[in-house]
Amino acid sequence: MRVQYSDMFKKYYSSCETTVKQGNSSVTFNYDETRGAFFEIGNATINYTLTPAQAQGGNSKVISKSISHTFVAQTCHTLQFKVTNVGGVNKLTITLDDTTIQEVEIDDIYLNDDQYMPSEGEGGDNQ
Repeated sequence: MRVQYSDMFKKYYSSCETTVKQGNSSVTFNYDETRGAFFEIGNATINYTLTPAQAQGGNSKVISKSISHTFVAQTCHTLQFKVTNVGGVNKLTITLDDTTIQEVEIDDIYLNDDQYMPSEGEGGDNQ
């Protein structure tokens, strides 16, 4: 199994933690994880928690969900987190193996770079 995040998703969510539990073992995928993990054939529980970045209004809620999934042989299961803008509507879509698990419409959110520091002469206390 692997977990993928769209570039736009990373602008809207400051963190995402996904934990896959199967029997007595579990694997946690952190936000910028690129590795995959091997699981036995059979049932597993997938928990994910998304923390919004600079969200406003109703978008400031943490999204958390638990789903059941059956792993099958010789298959790379992929959990994808995507934010897209179609027709002026921002939408979070979470899919597992091309099946939509959750869709959330996202209102307009002001996005900026958390690392922004004003340069000399732009204000702030560094004059």
